[in-house]
Amino acid sequence: MFGFDAFRTTGGWRLLGAIALAAAMLGVAAPARAGNDVVYVSANRNASIKVAKGKPKTIMTSAAFYQIVIGDPEIANVNPLTDKSFYVLGNNLGTTGIALFDQNKQLVGTIDIEVTLDTDQLASTIRASVPDAKIKVGSANGRVVLSGEADDAVAADKASKIASRFSGNEEVINSVNISSSQQVQLNVRFVEINRQAGQDLGAKYAANFAYGIGNRKVVLNPDGGTVTGAGTGEIIGSLLSNGVSIDIAIKALEERGLARRLAEPNLIARSGQTASFLAGGEFPIPVSEDNGKISVTYKKYGVGLDFTPTVLK
Repeated sequence: MFGFDAFRTTGGWRLLGAIALAAAMLGVAAPARAGNDVVYVSANRNASIKVAKGKPKTIMTSAAFYQIVIGDPEIANVNPLTDKSFYVLGNNLGTTGIALFDQNKQLVGTIDIEVTLDTDQLASTIRASVPDAKIKVGSANGRVVLSGEADDAVAADKASKIASRFSGNEEVINSVNISSSQQVQLNVRFVEINRQAGQDLGAKYAANFAYGIGNRKVVLNPDGGTVTGAGTGEIIGSLLSNGVSIDIAIKALEERGLARRLAEPNLIARSGQTASFLAGGEFPIPVSEDNGKISVTYKKYGVGLDFTPTVLK
């Protein structure tokens, strides 16, 4: 704990009054004017204030005090201005406390101080970049916090990227809601295909080269000819690129017993949010820890998909 007397002698108080009078005569703004925080202090409850790191802030109190004590001067410095005002300078991110006492060493009140990031400039940049969004910028535990609403996921993502550049290595807490109800539906098919599907499908594969550029063409061969040098994925992809329906290609493989459908989920997600699907489950795996104890972790098996759509303007 670190403390000092705010006012020791009457002469000192007169000197402070003379300085304030001189400042008024010179047209200089005296401390604790409009725009500064007014804190109502009481011995029965705690007050709290937030101070941006590296920026001083003048605090006015509802009751007079004689002595001020700061819990951790490495977090913040305090200096008295009058018997009802002082200013705080945030040194490092974190929290500390202030105790105010009267001349009889009786507690006047306590104030919790949180030194936060200076997010005013970041908020101005976000407002200029996405003017239609109603995004609020704050900080908590040394991390940038975004809240409010955005019209679409593009605006929310843009604000998040700007905040990430501002915060450096610290993670950005993005709690921005998308006001519009933009939804995307994705129809998915998980198909298991035999590696020899191309040969049994009767695809004829040939590679032609012209002007040093490889041109490949796949032709369906009803006679069931052989395939040379073509993999399953390459053949299916070539079929699709030549206008063959995916349903026809999969059905042809299924009729020959060369493919089977594992799952056909329909995923629906709002723009900017993630929808997940897992055809399978989880199984436990024992893991030995350094202290000799055995813990259990779960690993997923099967086929799965994470789907995060973004609706563009």
